[in-house]
Amino acid sequence: MNFDFVRALPIPMSRYLRQKFYLGYWFQIMINGVMVLVVGIAGRAPLALDLALILGVAWGTYLAAQHYFKRDYQLRLTNWTNVTQLFNRGGGNLGLMLNLLACSVVGVLTIVIYSVLIKLFAAAAMLINIIVLVGVGIISAGLVWHYYKTFWQQLD
Repeated sequence: MNFDFVRALPIPMSRYLRQKFYLGYWFQIMINGVMVLVVGIAGRAPLALDLALILGVAWGTYLAAQHYFKRDYQLRLTNWTNVTQLFNRGGGNLGLMLNLLACSVVGVLTIVIYSVLIKLFAAAAMLINIIVLVGVGIISAGLVWHYYKTFWQQLD
C-alpha cells in the first residue's frame, strides 16, 4: 500500500526510486565496509590492499544492488499479507540459494585461475593484472549499461 501511496504523490517515481536505491546502497556500503575493514585489520593486510578491497567491495555491492533492486521492482507484490510471500517471489529461497551457489562457484574458480596464472607466470604478473583490470572494467561497464537501458531509463 505504501508503493501505491508514493505513486500518488506529486514527485516523479524515477526520482523516488533512485533515492531509495542509493539509500539502500549506502547502508550496504557501511555494513560491508566495516566488515572488510575488520578483516583487513585482523589479517594485517597492507593499507593499499585494504583500500583496494574496500573499493572492490563498494563497486561489487553497487553492481549487485542494481541487480536485486531491479529484481525487487519487477517482482513487486503490493498486496502481500505474509512475509513468506515476499521471499517466495521469483523462485523463492531455492532460487536465491542456487543463484548464490552458482555465483560462489564461479567466483572461487575465477580466483583460483587468476592465482594459478600469477604463480605460473610471475614474470608477467603486471600484464596479467592489466588484462584482468581491463576485463573487469569491460564487464562492469556492460552491466552498468545493461541496468541503465533495461531499468533506469525505462523509469524516466
